[in-house]
Amino acid sequence: MKNFKQMMPVMMLFVAMSCGKEGGNKGTLQKTNTTATYLASNGSGAKTTYSNNGKSATLTIEANGTKYQLDEKSPGNFERNGVSAVQKGDSLIITQGDLIIPLAKVK
Repeated sequence: MKNFKQMMPVMMLFVAMSCGKEGGNKGTLQKTNTTATYLASNGSGAKTTYSNNGKSATLTIEANGTKYQLDEKSPGNFERNGVSAVQKGDSLIITQGDLIIPLAKVK
C-alpha cells in the first residue's frame, strides 16, 4: 500500500500529460514552399513557387521580369486579377483573356 501511495503522484502526472490534445497537433500550421521551373514551347522559362501557410495557398509565377501571384481556388486551380493557371501533372496552363500559355515542367 505504501508503494501505491508513492506511485500515485507519478501516475497522476502521466494521466494529466496524456489528456492534453487527443487529435495530435491539429493546431499546428504546416508551411509548404515548393519551387519548379517550366518551359514554354518557344523556349522561354518560368519559375513557379507554390506556397501554403496552412490557411491559404498561392502560386507565384516569375517570367520575363514579371511576377504574378495567384490564389488557389481548388487543388491545382489558381486565379487572381484575370490571370488563371491550371496545373495538371507536369503541365501548367496559364490563361489571361484570350491568351493561353502552355508550359511543361523541366525534369
